[in-house]
Amino acid sequence: MRVLVSQPLSVVASTVPETDAGEWASGTAYTAGQEAQVTAGSTATHMVYAALTGNTGKYPPDNATDWAPLRPTHRWALVDPYYETRTAVAGGFSCTLSYDGVPNALALLNVVGVSVDYVQRNPGGDVVHSGTVGVVNPHALDWEDYFFGPDLPNREIVVPLALWSGTLELTFNSIEDGLAGCGQVIVGMSRYLGKTLYGPRIGLRPYSRKTTDEYGRTSISKGRVLRTVEYDVQVETSRVTPLVQLVKTLDAERLLLLGNNEELGGESFDCLNIYGFIKDVRTVLSGPTVSDLAIEVEELA
Repeated sequence: MRVLVSQPLSVVASTVPETDAGEWASGTAYTAGQEAQVTAGSTATHMVYAALTGNTGKYPPDNATDWAPLRPTHRWALVDPYYETRTAVAGGFSCTLSYDGVPNALALLNVVGVSVDYVQRNPGGDVVHSGTVGVVNPHALDWEDYFFGPDLPNREIVVPLALWSGTLELTFNSIEDGLAGCGQVIVGMSRYLGKTLYGPRIGLRPYSRKTTDEYGRTSISKGRVLRTVEYDVQVETSRVTPLVQLVKTLDAERLLLLGNNEELGGESFDCLNIYGFIKDVRTVLSGPTVSDLAIEVEELA
């Protein structure tokens, strides 16, 4: 089991236009409900805002009573904290991201398309790592499901990176004019927690709503289904203290927990990889050599 926490990311360049709304201007008189984006200047948030009141000269990021943030701009959606806000373009697109720190892993979540090309460059512009990863469709119950069942592609991709600061170039490829894109890019340091044991418990929490009217007719509003996963992890007793300290730093962090690993008999259990937050951690000092760690994670949208 490994845990990956993202470094802050910025979009340096992109073929996706940033024209989601008109650019906010200090001299414009805005009416309630009007939208404006903030993408210029050193304090740009690359968000689209909706005016809550009629106002003039009220900078949206600094005036919460006059402006409400609606969504990230389409260009920046893949680097915001939310899984569901996706940057996707018919025919595909490319972008260059900059990051802080020294990462060793790249994760692409909520991916759509056929493949992703990635190129990592150091601050001098030299290529230090590159590759192509396919968005395959490995999930089928039987051969009939494989050929005629619903499309259930692998939307979560994790690949290693070189230990360099710098930039990352991504190209999302599609077939003809099909959509290609990503909901979230995570670049960061992947840290080993321990050996995932058999017996993880996967829960599904539907957020669909059922309503019944006065005549007994029932309608259902479909929502997301979020997972909870409880892991049992074997750790070296000598590493318990630093592990507890590490987990404390992860409180209230959005993270990617990679529960699928080679310890599970080489099986591929992608359902054990989850983007979420840690709900509960329990440690048992079981013996002088190995101890037990129980982790519960709840998925985030």
